[in-house]
Amino acid sequence: MATNETRSETSRYDELEIANGDVVIYDVDNHRAWIQSDETVTGDEIA
Repeated sequence: MATNETRSETSRYDELEIANGDVVIYDVDNHRAWIQSDETVTGDEIA
């Protein structure tokens, strides 16, 4: 796994669409840091 020093800022976040269609965007280094939305957006759209 890349560290904060080697990972680009855009690759630090990932997104997951859950069964009900909501999208969860989370920090891959800190899984407690996440947001959830019932609107579908990509990480690039909010970055």
